[in-house]
Amino acid sequence: MNKGDLELMATTVSVVLIVGVVVISVSSLFKVSHQTMFSFGRLLHPPELGVYQDQALSSEATHINWSSVEPNSQTNRTIWLKCLGSATLYMTTDNWQPVNDTVVVTDYISCVWDQEGKTIAAQEVRQATLTLVVSADVHNITDLPFSFDITLRVEA
Repeated sequence: MNKGDLELMATTVSVVLIVGVVVISVSSLFKVSHQTMFSFGRLLHPPELGVYQDQALSSEATHINWSSVEPNSQTNRTIWLKCLGSATLYMTTDNWQPVNDTVVVTDYISCVWDQEGKTIAAQEVRQATLTLVVSADVHNITDLPFSFDITLRVEA
């Protein structure tokens, strides 16, 4: 082999190695072996409805830490309610983040509770369960942090 052949062979090997590294790097971006999403829900409520972390009503609940959630799962969190007057309870969610072209969080995740449309008496202390439902259809999302607002509403 002459010097030109050796240089061509070295260049070919270098190109093959570089292409191989790029292919491995790109393919690893699309492999998901573990899908964990970290989440946070901010609690909003009117002043006539107290929302607490415990039955003794000693610690106001201002947010829900859903912690790590997995696809095809449900996560429950308990809060305690106390209303100044008799009212019907409602909940909505909004301001889901992230909002981008790749992931629409609300296509895969929802939040419900066990008090929708129920009446609470004046000064009654009631336990409520919020449930975060994560679809099994979540794909190619790894360590995606998300957040949203949970708004509790009362109607007299």
